[in-house]
Amino acid sequence: VVEVGGLRAALLPFVSERILVKKVLQEAEERHRTYAEAMRRILANLESPLMLGHFALEGVRPGAGEFVFHLTGSYAVPPSTLPLGARYVALGHIHRQQQVSEAPVAWYAGSLIQLDFGEGEEAERGALLVEVPERGPVRVHPIRERWGKPLKTLRLKPEELDGRLPELERFPGYLRVVVEGRLSPAVKERLFQGLPHLLAVETAGGPEDGGNGTLAPELGLVEAYDRYLKERGREEEGLLERFNQVLKEVELEALTPGA
Repeated sequence: VVEVGGLRAALLPFVSERILVKKVLQEAEERHRTYAEAMRRILANLESPLMLGHFALEGVRPGAGEFVFHLTGSYAVPPSTLPLGARYVALGHIHRQQQVSEAPVAWYAGSLIQLDFGEGEEAERGALLVEVPERGPVRVHPIRERWGKPLKTLRLKPEELDGRLPELERFPGYLRVVVEGRLSPAVKERLFQGLPHLLAVETAGGPEDGGNGTLAPELGLVEAYDRYLKERGREEEGLLERFNQVLKEVELEALTPGA
């Protein structure tokens, strides 16, 4: 908890599950050794009218670009853990602007710019102006504005490509085109040459993707392993969590001097 210019605020940065559980919970509490339980204990002991936190609440709508592993399962914190004594809770981690609680009042401000293609392409963006008077309700005023270049995904059939080229050329941001069906390498190359703001061309249902949907963009190790498990019918959260923990241990060891 810090105080600056008479304003008192509790600051809660993002911490990985392995480190948080180890620091907050005891070995004898094995049954309750979860990220959500550790967060509940921390939040229950924060006494401040204003809180700034970086974590994901259960039930939030992602805005594209978030690391999926840190949004679900053990990383999802129940909204009931938010401290009722806080007058306003400013949250980060989710890129879509949204209110997530009325008591206490809690919002994700969201990202000012689009960070990825996907679900959040049409999401409202901007800033939040928050009034916290000494008495009376907190008032939140969303300021709708967009910064940066927009990202857009277009799903087209091969026969529609030529007719939509003028539209693609005029688009002011960056494009991803998903073609439903076969697409020859020559046509793909022609699209990239004619559209310098085209970042990706993918196929859905064609031979290039093995018939299992769209071509996969470049994935992180955890996301790639998650997809590998799902393709083989092994959607076991425990396996993914253990893989993530081992990966973090390897990364920490690599950063340790003399390792």
